[in-house]
Formats: sequence, C-alpha cells, structure tokens
Amino acid sequence: MTRVFAQASVSLDGYIAGPGGTGFDETGAIVVGRRLFDVTKGWGGSHPSGVPVFVVTHQPPAGWSNTDTPFSFVTDGVAAAIEKAKVVAGGKQVGIGPGSTVGQALRAGLVDELRVDLVPVTLGGGVRMLAGLDDQPRDFATPRVIEGIDVHSPQLSTPLTRPFRKALDMIDNPTPAVQPGALMLELVIVPVSDIDRAKAFYTQQVGFTADVDVSPAEGVRVVQLTPPGSYCSITLTSGLPEAEMPPGSLRSLHLVVADIEAARSQLIERGVDVAPTEDSGGVFYARFADPDGNTWVLQHMPWRS
Repeated sequence: MTRVFAQASVSLDGYIAGPGGTGFDETGAIVVGRRLFDVTKGWGGSHPSGVPVFVVTHQPPAGWSNTDTPFSFVTDGVAAAIEKAKVVAGGKQVGIGPGSTVGQALRAGLVDELRVDLVPVTLGGGVRMLAGLDDQPRDFATPRVIEGIDVHSPQLSTPLTRPFRKALDMIDNPTPAVQPGALMLELVIVPVSDIDRAKAFYTQQVGFTADVDVSPAEGVRVVQLTPPGSYCSITLTSGLPEAEMPPGSLRSLHLVVADIEAARSQLIERGVDVAPTEDSGGVFYARFADPDGNTWVLQHMPWRS
C-alpha cells in the first residue's frame, strides 16, 4: 500500500521558514503547493529528488515546459493530486508539502504519517507547517521521538495506520557543530563515467538521498548524495579537473549497518548484486559495486547495534 507522509524541519514556534521563505521535502513522488513551486521557480525544471512532482494550483503557469523532472499541475484539489502521485509512485511513499497542502491533506484524512524535525530556534513568523487546518482537534497515536544533535524528530502516526517506519533519515536536520581540533569528513568524490546512471543507482537502488544537483559553471556538474543516517556525503562530478579520477577506481567505502542481513536483503531486492556475508573475527562484511566498479562494503559490528 502506498503511504502518504508529510515531513519538515519546524521551529519551536511552529514555522518551517521565516517570512518570505519556504520549506522543502522529497520522496519517491511528491505533492506540493503552488506557492512553493513559485518561490523555488520550479527548481529550474529539475527537482533535486528527480521524481514526479504534482503541483496543486488553481491555474497552471503559462508557458511552462518540463525539463529534467516531470511536473504535473493539478487544478482539482489536493486529494486528486495525491491520487495521481500514488499511481506513478509504484508502491513507494508519497511525500506532501510542506505548507498549506499538509493542512489540506490532514483535513481530508489523507495523511498516514506526520514527521516533524523540531529545531531549537524561533522564527517569529513566516510559513507554518500545518497552515490550512480547520478548528477541529486531531488525535495522533503515541509519537516516536528520535533525538539527534540540536534536533528532536517526533513521528506521529494518524489513527488506523500501520506501525511506525524506521528512523528518519537526516534530511533537513542540522549538521553537528565543528569542535576545536576536529577533522570532520564531509565529502568523498566517487569517480563515475555517467552521472545520471550513477545517481539513479545510488538513489533508487542503494537508497541515498539526493541533496544537490547543480551546474555552478558552464560544463560543470556537481551531484551530492547522502547515505541514510550519515553526515558524510558522496559527490559525483564532471568538468572539475581537480576532482578527476579514473571511473570505478574507488575501493571499499564502508557503510556501517545495524543488521547486515536485513541491509543486504534490501539491496538485493532493489537489484543490487551483493556478495555473501563474510565473518571476519566477529565483524561482518558484505560487498557490492556501482555500475562503474567503485566498490562498497556493508560493515556490521554487533557491539555498536
């Protein structure tokens, strides 16, 4: 069953952005409001998630033509937009919002789960997470709270939904402060021959989040992807001589997991060729490669689970 959720980082006084700002969220297929589309200028025709985007609006923008991301403009309400998103999501989750579209969907009983990253700051005004709700009270199941660095992430399941999903990825969560003397690993360049193919592999099959896909200069492209639960990201680049390496030359990047057999099975279900698990003195490893031959290792240390 396709689940519908809303997620955003929210200030202590209930705002997802300050005056004149906006919020952001992404998943397999998403539904957004016209205001967000306008503020972001349609993400330049290329939404960072790379998935279909359904824009709830009274009037489609004049002269709009799709580029990288398929945008659909839905004029008959948020319920119709969610149904269309479910069709193209292929059983994956549908994200909605942020902003007034979340309130509209909650009012219509269309949201299965509400995820809130509570950030310790006040904005004093701006765009509310649940704008558009009526004055009727709504009860949620017992929340699951995930404590991070300078952020609390409660997950609220609406009544009659399935059990809570796994912990939130760290999309939109503040990164940890850099302490004196620290050397924090931030980015690892992964050399590939085809950025689009590699991006699809890492996001659709491995489950990384697409944070950035930009062309800061002519002939230059930078794609930043982050593994679930990680503060370190990988980067796919083209047109940067200082970042050039032979495609497929990177070896044995480690991804630490809590359950190696579950992680391995999930990757195999998504079409990734993962080698059998190896036991090396109580530390467990399972290896796989991307389409260019860059190799990765799932690592499980039982005492860290």
